[in-house]
Amino acid sequence: MEGHSQEDGEAGLTDGGVGAEDSDLGGDLDSDLGGDLDTELDSGVDSGVDDEIGAELDDDPEPVGGSLTDPPEEEEEETGDGKLSTGIEILDNPEYLEGGFPKGSVVTLMADPIATAELFLYDLAETRKTHYFTTSRPKAAIEASLDQMDRAMETINIVDLYATDGPVNEAINALDEVGENENIIFDHMTDVARYDRFERVLNEVYEVTSNTDSIAYLYVITPTDAELTYSENKIPYASDVVMQMKTAVEGEKVENRLSITKLRGMTPPEKTIKLNIGEEVEIDTSRDIA
Repeated sequence: MEGHSQEDGEAGLTDGGVGAEDSDLGGDLDSDLGGDLDTELDSGVDSGVDDEIGAELDDDPEPVGGSLTDPPEEEEEETGDGKLSTGIEILDNPEYLEGGFPKGSVVTLMADPIATAELFLYDLAETRKTHYFTTSRPKAAIEASLDQMDRAMETINIVDLYATDGPVNEAINALDEVGENENIIFDHMTDVARYDRFERVLNEVYEVTSNTDSIAYLYVITPTDAELTYSENKIPYASDVVMQMKTAVEGEKVENRLSITKLRGMTPPEKTIKLNIGEEVEIDTSRDIA
């Protein structure tokens, strides 16, 4: 609009010049008064309107929900405080994790061989896109188990390390596919620890998890009658979080208890969680009898 006003002002001055040829005094007055008045009115009014409109537009509140140019918010399982939900309600509640694990966490799950820890992993995998590395069973067996337990298979990308001759290279290459705020699950990491380049995989897991704000769950089988090897012990040592699942047979009932023994940057909860592991993980509300 200001450009338009300048053209109007120039036009007024030109008309004044023509008027001066017709009449010296009248033309000069017309030129001075008319041209200047036109210029002042046009530029003043137009620029004033522009300024007012511009100011109004600047002061205009954004539409509800944010600017139209803002990207839509992702429906991610985030808690708003830099954490990602585990998808298991009892774990996420304020008494334990207060919303989930911090983004970028590497979590070791240590469980007895007789525990059905893989069912626990299936629940974790359903929460968001998950890269599920299987080392002890073929991909088809994992898919059959997920289908039998009615898990959401569309969120799970199974990486088969069981059927490959080079599991270390396969794992490292597959980790390059991990995106923002996703899950990495190794079922189980005990097998990977047997390889010479195991530490390379562990370092890659830690780096990828940190760079993508994801969560990695590394399942380690704890033997009942032996200690962990030196390599196996490196897994919980390097992890940000360590969870232990203990399984015992009490009379006619199998009892599973989950404890969080390491929680880097936070105080681990004192209480253990008594779990029922079946079609889904639930808290066992039955009372302990001394």
